[in-house]
Amino acid sequence: MTSTLLGTLLFDGNDNLVECSGVGQARVADIKQLSVVPLDKEGYGAVKVNGTDMTAYLYKRGEMTLVSYQNS
Repeated sequence: MTSTLLGTLLFDGNDNLVECSGVGQARVADIKQLSVVPLDKEGYGAVKVNGTDMTAYLYKRGEMTLVSYQNS
């Protein structure tokens, strides 16, 4: 099965929304929870989005975190 990009969130180190697209527009409230997801030493992480069939893939570089919502 191929994953499909459903939307994105981009937020800064103070949990302020910078940009969003697709389902990310309706998931802005996720930022507080996503900001504490453990990331590996390269800044990558992933977490299943409760109550959905989506996975949130995270990448943090500097003070910016990009979240990619994809179907699971």
